[in-house]
Parts: sequence; structure tokens; C-alpha cells
Amino acid sequence: MSPTTPQQTSLVHRLTRRLLGLALLAIGVQFVIVAADYARSPEELVISIALSRARQLARELDTSHGPLHLDRSLLHIPAFGRAARRYGYRIQTLDGHLVSASHAELLPPPEPPLAAGEIEYRRIDTPAGAIGVARLRSGEAMIEVAITAKPSLLYLDVLPHQLLDHLIVPMLPLALLLIIGNRLTVRDCLTPLVRAARTANELQLDQAGWRLPQDGLPAEVSALVGALNTTLARVEQQWQQQRDFTADVAHALRTPLAALRLELERLGHAPDSRIARDLARMQRLAEQLLALAHLRALDPGALGTVDLAELAADAVARRSALADARGCALELELADARPVRGHAEAIAIALDNLIDNALQVTPDGGAITVRAGPGEELAVIDSGPGVAPAVRQRLFERHAQGERGRGAAGLGLAIVRETMLRLGGDVALENATPGGACVRLRFRRPSATPVA
Repeated sequence: MSPTTPQQTSLVHRLTRRLLGLALLAIGVQFVIVAADYARSPEELVISIALSRARQLARELDTSHGPLHLDRSLLHIPAFGRAARRYGYRIQTLDGHLVSASHAELLPPPEPPLAAGEIEYRRIDTPAGAIGVARLRSGEAMIEVAITAKPSLLYLDVLPHQLLDHLIVPMLPLALLLIIGNRLTVRDCLTPLVRAARTANELQLDQAGWRLPQDGLPAEVSALVGALNTTLARVEQQWQQQRDFTADVAHALRTPLAALRLELERLGHAPDSRIARDLARMQRLAEQLLALAHLRALDPGALGTVDLAELAADAVARRSALADARGCALELELADARPVRGHAEAIAIALDNLIDNALQVTPDGGAITVRAGPGEELAVIDSGPGVAPAVRQRLFERHAQGERGRGAAGLGLAIVRETMLRLGGDVALENATPGGACVRLRFRRPSATPVA
């Protein structure tokens, strides 16, 4: 059972959460600073509240409909409606006419009006405690507000308003702009990285020259991608060395194996003798290794249009003598095959491997059919024992052997599958009717794009 991959959180979401956290932290710190400042200077708190209440009353005054009066009930002003005993007020015209009052006994006797825009605050000590009085002139009205509560009782009245007016309202738009700007900036910066990741997912190590794009990446990420590209270059070099080594070994073995075969024939060994069969398997293995090396060097950009009927006819001609030597009939069937996109040499190698596999399992007197078509398909049908469904897929694995391939190297069908994957097609193995097995190679049309 594979371990569960933990769910990953995007960088955009992480930064957004952190910005929100920093904004809330800044609001909390500022709130603490304001509260501490008022705690150190309680008189400033009283002054602030008194002037704030006086300005509230000034906003309630209405002179648009005749004499000066309050436009709404004072119950709409939270401070006077919620805690009337803490506050008192008096509103008069400049000539001393009373407009409105509440708990006016807390206020000193009326005094001469102030100049336009002038504000005054003073503290009056009484036996019941200190009273803070704020006076201001608003147009043709004089407004006076008295506060009798202790400063410690006023925190709940003033701090929420301070928090809302001076912190939340100014910082909320800024925080939203920072979050939106952060998301757009991070997405823009990560777009090249997403493109590089997509390229990495499509990367095939046996294709030369593949590198992750570095254009548009931030400097920090570009350094990482550059290091990965350097590593890819090293891997590509080692892969090329391994491929060259395989091809060199396979090529070097062909000449001594051919000479050894001629020597065995000169010494009179029958073609079906054990040593002759072992030598034939060694020759076939060398050919398969060489074919595998050539296949890995295949350039997808060099693909072209291939005539399947012509390839099938050539393969039958190449293997006819071998089939006759083994007492099998090798037949060609043309069934309206269409041109496909591929590599003629690679398809020919795959077809030769399928015919060689069929010759190994077809009994004397049996028949092997190489069919081109219908459509974009090649098929090799033998008259052997068939393949059990449980082992069909496993036979395409490298070095896998079944009853059909006893004594083989187990590379033939693996080469066929790898060839079809590189050409963008697929291969299927099934039992034929009335007996034997059928291997189908299905290709893409010339206009289709092969799988890299």
C-alpha cells in the first residue's frame, strides 16, 4: 500500500493567510497602544469623548426648516441613549435661546458664545467628582457636553469607535489591496514555474536536448531550474554513454558470432543441434540489443509517412528462408492498409521480432500470417498454442518469458512495445481463432502527433 501524499497548500493561499494574520495583528497591536495611551492619560480620554459627543450633536442640528432644532431623537445617538446618566448636554442659539437639553444640571451656567469654529474644554471639580465640559460653536448654535463618568468606565464607549474609525476602516481597503496584489503578483511569478513543471512532466530522458525553460522565472527559482538543467545534461550524457556501450557491444558481437556459426557448419554440426541453437539465440540477442540501442536513439522529429503494405512484404521476404528452414509457411495478407506516421526502420525491426517470436512457437507444418491492414494496423498471426490471459501483459516486460518464449532473451516483445509507444501507437496480444496468437500493431494516421 503506497503512502498517502499529504495535501499541498498553494503559495498564494499561504501568503494570503499570512497577510490577513499580519493585518489582524497590526489592528490588535494598535488597539493595545491606544488603550495604553488612554490609560496613561485619562484626561485625554475624557476630552476626546466630550468633543466627539459635541460633534455628534452638531451633526444632528437642522436649520433647513425654520428655527434651529434637532433633526432626530437623541435616542439615535448611542452615547446619550445608552448611558444618559454619564452625559449631559445643552444646545442654545447665540442669543441664548434653549434648543434642547438633557441633564443640564451637570453643566455650569451659560457663558458668552465662542467665536466661529472655536472649541473649549475645561474640568470642573465637584463634591460628587470631576466633570469634563466641552464647548464648541456650530454655525448659529452653541453646544455644551458634560461627562461625569470615571475614565475607566468610558473605555467601552470610546475604544470600539477608535478601533473602527482609525484602524479597521483605513486598514481594511489597504489589506484587501495587498491581498489582491499579492495573489496577482504571485500567480504572475509562478506562471513560468508552472510551465517548467509541465515541461518536466513531459520530459523523456532518452530524448536529447530537453531542458526546463528558465524564461520569466524569478532569480531565486531560476537558479534552482538552472541546477536541474545541469543535472539533466549530466544524466543525458550518461544515458548516451550507456546507449553507445550497448550498441558497441552488440555490434562487436556480431562478427565473432557469425564466424563461429560458419565454423560450426564447417565442422558438420546440424542446424538443430544444441550448440547451433544456443549460437542462434546469442546472435538474436545481439541483434535485439543493437535494435534496442537504435530505438532509443530514435528522433521523434524524423518521423514520416510509412507504407505498411510495403513493410509487411519486405518482412516476409526477409524471413521466408528462415521459415522454410523451420518447416513453417510464412504468408502475406494485404487488407487495405493505409499510410501511417512512423519510422520505417523501427517498424521493420518490431515486425521482425514478432515474426521471430511466431517462428519459435509455430510447430512444423504450421503457418504464420503477416497482415497489413485493415486501416492503420499490422498483425502477425501464428498457429502456436496461444497465450493465457493471465500472462499476456507480462510478456511485454523486458526479460519476461512464457511458455511461448522458452530459451529466448525476453527482449522481442519489449522492443515491440517500446517502438509503438515512441511512435504514438499501441500493441495488443490476443488469441487467434481457431488457435494460436495474434499480435496487433496499431498506428496513428500521418496527421496525428506521436507520443514523445
